[in-house]
Amino acid sequence: KSTGPALGGVEERWADYPQSDLYAWIRNSQKLVKEGHPYGTKIYQEYGSVMNNFPDLTDDQIAGLLLYIDGIDKGTYGPKPLTSVDEKVGVDKKSNTSFYLLLLGILAALALILARTVANLNYMAERRKSIRKTPNISRTNFKS
Repeated sequence: KSTGPALGGVEERWADYPQSDLYAWIRNSQKLVKEGHPYGTKIYQEYGSVMNNFPDLTDDQIAGLLLYIDGIDKGTYGPKPLTSVDEKVGVDKKSNTSFYLLLLGILAALALILARTVANLNYMAERRKSIRKTPNISRTNFKS
């Protein structure tokens, strides 16, 4: 169970009462409950939680918040999801495939270069070992 009623549709739920009652509820819900407001008391009894007080909000600020909440709830505010019509009109979806293929090619080239370098170093190390093991035959004692 939620801690309170949904924000969307709040003005419709308070439609049987003056707008000033809703504004008073937003500013200080417990004050309205203590005064015995029928709808405020009903909400408090149903959910049992206390809403934060916002005593410094002006009527214009509350009206703006309610417009925003209504727009979000009805989907008239904020970005609209793409539809199939948007896609047909030409909304491009950028693909990164070519970037990934280029990156794969560069990595493959680097791997090949690294493998050749390791192979050459191993070859040179083996040659050095074999040169040290063979005796120096250029200065042998050949008598002529």
